Amino acid sequence: MFGALAKTLRRRSREAQQRCTNGTNDTLQCPECQGETETFTLNAVPCGRTCTISSIAQHKLSSTTQRRLAELGLRAGMHVTVTQKTSAGGRVLKIGTTRYAVDGATAAEMLVHVA
Repeated sequence: MFGALAKTLRRRSREAQQRCTNGTNDTLQCPECQGETETFTLNAVPCGRTCTISSIAQHKLSSTTQRRLAELGLRAGMHVTVTQKTSAGGRVLKIGTTRYAVDGATAAEMLVHVA
């Protein structure tokens, strides 16, 4: 199952780099997407996959969670590797040599794109 999801993510990444959702073949020339790649929620990324955090939905998370993510340095632009999945939908993320556990609700609010 996860192999199929990984193949889908790789295919979508290649397709997003080749054309935008408007059908334009060159994403850099498209006035709407301007070269942006397709994003996914963190809980859709399979184990072992490296991705880049695009954004975190701040308005849906509590102020305590927002502050803790900022303290840990989890912010847009960070390259993370999903190392494990938890039973409740959470993820264990690896950044450099450090690993962070993120619960399922927070992982669902983190948008990432394939690195």
